[in-house]
Amino acid sequence: MNTYIPCFSPALDSHASGFTLIEMMVTIAVAAILLSIAAPSFQSMIERARVKSLAEIIYSNLQFAKGESLKGMQSTNENVLVTFKKDASPQCFGMIRGNVACDCSANPTDCEIGGSERKITFTNTEFPGAFIAGSGDETIQFDSIRGTATNGTIEVQSRSTNSLKLNVKISVIGRIIICVPSDGNSISGYQGC
Repeated sequence: MNTYIPCFSPALDSHASGFTLIEMMVTIAVAAILLSIAAPSFQSMIERARVKSLAEIIYSNLQFAKGESLKGMQSTNENVLVTFKKDASPQCFGMIRGNVACDCSANPTDCEIGGSERKITFTNTEFPGAFIAGSGDETIQFDSIRGTATNGTIEVQSRSTNSLKLNVKISVIGRIIICVPSDGNSISGYQGC
């Protein structure tokens, strides 16, 4: 009796599974193309997040200063001053209760409220993609009696592109907002100034 033993041949087997070398190379090529297209988009997203982060830090500290000025009405009746050092290296801002602004770049221990240091320094390590645009010093004063403030605009900008920016605006009535300037690219979550 003859027993038939089938010969195994992958080319003839219709149930063979797996990738061929050509299929694998095509898959890798398509993945590389998609990644190269997506990479700039991720970089833009990271830059936007850095600008938003710095603007939000400034915003929250200005809100803190406004609240502290109103608390000062009950005890010391002193205003709160927030001074931004745009030309300092690294850039910084500090706040103090009183009528004389503190210098966060020269003597950071002067910047305190209630015994706590109130100074933020913007180094390339902590904030690698964003900085405060402009030059000179800018001091915002929050009045302890009326809660009003001096007008001011702090512009936060991306280090890599001039069109990616946010403004932190302080109005005379003490309202603080974050908005996109007319010459900046839109950033989700913020309206135009």
